[in-house]
Amino acid sequence: MALATTLGTVFAASKPPAGVEDFQPAAAMCRIDDLRSDAAGNAAGVADAVADVGCLLAPAQVAALQEKGNPVVADLRGADAYAVSHLPDAILLSPVELRTKPYWKDRTVVLVGSGKGERQQLQLCSALRAGGHANVYVLRGGMAAWGRDARPEAGRPADLDSRAWLTAGELFIETQDPAALLLVPPSQSAVRTVLGAGQPLDDEVADVQRAEVVVRKALKAVRTAPARVVLVAPRSWSGADLDALARKLLPLPLLAYRDGASAVDEFVRGHRAGLVALARGPKVPRCGL
Repeated sequence: MALATTLGTVFAASKPPAGVEDFQPAAAMCRIDDLRSDAAGNAAGVADAVADVGCLLAPAQVAALQEKGNPVVADLRGADAYAVSHLPDAILLSPVELRTKPYWKDRTVVLVGSGKGERQQLQLCSALRAGGHANVYVLRGGMAAWGRDARPEAGRPADLDSRAWLTAGELFIETQDPAALLLVPPSQSAVRTVLGAGQPLDDEVADVQRAEVVVRKALKAVRTAPARVVLVAPRSWSGADLDALARKLLPLPLLAYRDGASAVDEFVRGHRAGLVALARGPKVPRCGL
């Protein structure tokens, strides 16, 4: 007991090291509200930004920028995709890293994605412009469009068709983007029913020639030109079919889905279950442990 009293007296009487006298001691309790506030503030900067289609540049325009100057080409796809292939002189960056480089505000910056979920790149472009970056753009159609335009790549280019096929989850994400035009042929109407989205086509797209006619007719019927077309294709379509149609529609990017309604239904059910769990929320842990 005497030892404990002595030690307590020594520590209480000791002074902090020189230079840190004005530092406030950390609280003994966790500040979960502060953490939530910080996370919400950081996410809001991009998630709440408008997806500005005015950021889009076609592959030929991006190539022209590279020839004229020295733009920052920011590859946002992740390390694995970047390691396979990327634009010449592209730098692997995350959105967070990109937003912490104020010294690039006077540089021309081109954001490069896969071509899927492009709305996120458009929102990031808007956020960067709002933050003072003078010239920020997004490669329209991402690496899928770059490859179809026969532009040079560093590394080993992936099969072009593999870049444009969508999973059920990626298809769902595309339906959340008003700039994407989802086209559904009559034989795939169950996909449209599950998603609750999409424009029905008047005819089937059994082959590439017929698909081009039907898709162009649908494009003429819309009031606003889409940023890209998302087609629910027949299961029988091969990568060669997709590639052939995609080249006919250039410079308009094309993405496609062919796995049927059951895969979409499974994803949507899982997505809804996740939203329910998120709404209920985790139990708040006790602070101060």
